[in-house]
Amino acid sequence: LQATTSDALVFSADLNYRQCLEIAESLESGIQFGVDVVWDDSFQRFIDASETYIENRSRIGLAIKSNDPSVENEYQTFKSIVSHALARQLREKQMRDAFFMATMRWSGNFSVPGSGKTASVLGAFSFLRQMGKVKRVIVICPKSAFESWRHEWTATFGDMLPLKCFCLADPEIAHLPKERRKNAVKYDCDRYNLMLFNYESLGGYVEELKEIIPDQTLLVFDEVHRVKAYQGRYASWALEVAKHAGYVTVLTGTPIPNTYLDIYNMLHLLYPDDYDTFFGFMPGFLKSPTSWEIDRINEAVRPFFCRTNKDELGVPRPNADGIYSLATSEAENSLFNILKAAYRKNHLVFMIRALQLESDAQMLKQKIDPADYEYVLDQVGEDITDIGFVDYSDEVPALIEACQRSTKMEACIELVSRLVAEGKPVIVWCIFVKSIENIRSELFSMGIPAASITGSTPMEVRENTLEDFRNGAFKVLVTNPHTLAESVSLHQLCHDGVYFEYSYNLVHLLQSKDRIHRLGLPKEQYTQYHFLVDDFITDDGPFSLDQRIYDRLREKENTMLEAIDGGYLECGYVDEEDLEIVLGDLFS
Repeated sequence: LQATTSDALVFSADLNYRQCLEIAESLESGIQFGVDVVWDDSFQRFIDASETYIENRSRIGLAIKSNDPSVENEYQTFKSIVSHALARQLREKQMRDAFFMATMRWSGNFSVPGSGKTASVLGAFSFLRQMGKVKRVIVICPKSAFESWRHEWTATFGDMLPLKCFCLADPEIAHLPKERRKNAVKYDCDRYNLMLFNYESLGGYVEELKEIIPDQTLLVFDEVHRVKAYQGRYASWALEVAKHAGYVTVLTGTPIPNTYLDIYNMLHLLYPDDYDTFFGFMPGFLKSPTSWEIDRINEAVRPFFCRTNKDELGVPRPNADGIYSLATSEAENSLFNILKAAYRKNHLVFMIRALQLESDAQMLKQKIDPADYEYVLDQVGEDITDIGFVDYSDEVPALIEACQRSTKMEACIELVSRLVAEGKPVIVWCIFVKSIENIRSELFSMGIPAASITGSTPMEVRENTLEDFRNGAFKVLVTNPHTLAESVSLHQLCHDGVYFEYSYNLVHLLQSKDRIHRLGLPKEQYTQYHFLVDDFITDDGPFSLDQRIYDRLREKENTMLEAIDGGYLECGYVDEEDLEIVLGDLFS
């Protein structure tokens, strides 16, 4: 309400569609009190036009997704133009997704990791470029995705559109003073057809990007789940730069890792001015909707995203997972029971300590550093700052010394050695940096060339290491998902992934799997995942934390695949639910 007089209510002129409906409903309730309500023609025209706009956008999105004959002529024209502009042709389903993104202007692509979302975006860009609508792509993504975007550009366009890239990680850019980098973004942008920024650095370039993005730019938020946090810092920067973009695409294989609140920022990136018109879902509503409300959310969102699985693209399915059940030692079992007693009131810390025990019992002597273990979870839960080992037994120091090389470490080194002896390159996935260092050191001592990449590895070193791995300079790469699980392609070389450590973070599992299982694999090519599973003997009987976590991950993965087949967005789970399910009756 903007103002009142004795005979008038004056409302703001920038009310949106849903606000107008709410006002109308409130005023109409006055009829029962003898109040006459009359609508001006312009008000009714605004309501009708808004409803028509919503219906049209929804109709177009659903028609494209269902391959409706009404859009087939437009699709064939699109396909012809794009095919002539690319050096590497898109698969049919990728082409359909590219058509969807180019036509909708503001849309999401939630296809599974490894399904070629980047190539589809470049297909959409090539069409829009030919039509004179855009001249550059600006990508906001994790640092690990920089290499992938440049590689995909070259593979997709070849010499037909040579890459001219601005990337914050390039030495010639990174070494410039910050003000010079800002000026390069603002004044030199027409020199580039691809510009790459990471989410962490975005805040330093908001004003410059706001000036250039409205000018013929396709704006892409890759791995957009990175900005899912409601009112988060990264999200606020992203929302600011997306406000006036003419074309926006958001990409993620896991749109809702936790609750439906995860889509709140994504939808605002796409429709900052029309969110209330199209959706109107408040944060509280999205956080804990009923089953009926979930159906309502999906009905509203369905027209605005496309989603493809690997089967639709002809990617050969991986082999059944290799599960290696390991009988833990007497000392490890004793320590597990001590941990169970020590942390029975803090299940998150128990889980982290148990994972440490499985890897290297020496880590139990150290305090937990939250910076190291943030990515164990889908979202940070309880405060684990400054929690050291709780010594409930005089036996603990001796037990730790008795676990100099854990059962799981023995099995991991043996497995990797065997695969390397068979001539197979291997990627080993860990959680803890200490585990990465231990495995690389153990392999080196056995004469097996191995390299590691962690979050502290400089970008230039990281890219050189990946290139050396692809070229066969060494056989084993040891890393963790939060460093390397996004947008890196290793499927042409490596087909065996060993999971030394893993948590119930589904995003990390899916993305780590898809480093070696991606679009482009020949039909006869195998892909094999190896999971190491410790089996403990507790005071109450056998218990396997690894098996519980693995089963939970498979359940969540199947839920996602069923959602793709059903054309809806699945809802994830919060950490507390996962902990309760994984630990079960261990503490009862």
